[in-house]
Amino acid sequence: LDLTSVEEFSENCHLDADCAFGHLIIRLPRSCQAVPSSDTTFASVKFSGNPDPQPRSTLRLDCDVTFGAVQICYI
Repeated sequence: LDLTSVEEFSENCHLDADCAFGHLIIRLPRSCQAVPSSDTTFASVKFSGNPDPQPRSTLRLDCDVTFGAVQICYI
């Protein structure tokens, strides 16, 4: 899921990210920060890179991952 063209998320922006038996990559601009809450079974939620020290907005992620992985990549 490529969200790199997003300049800013609205306040209280929320995304459900469900992944089973696979790999989900979420690409975000560094100007935004992802805050995941996760429910994992034999799975993981990982980060690649870092957001800016003072991000402009926040994306709240509700990750439900089973036998897979969610990777959040800052571009």
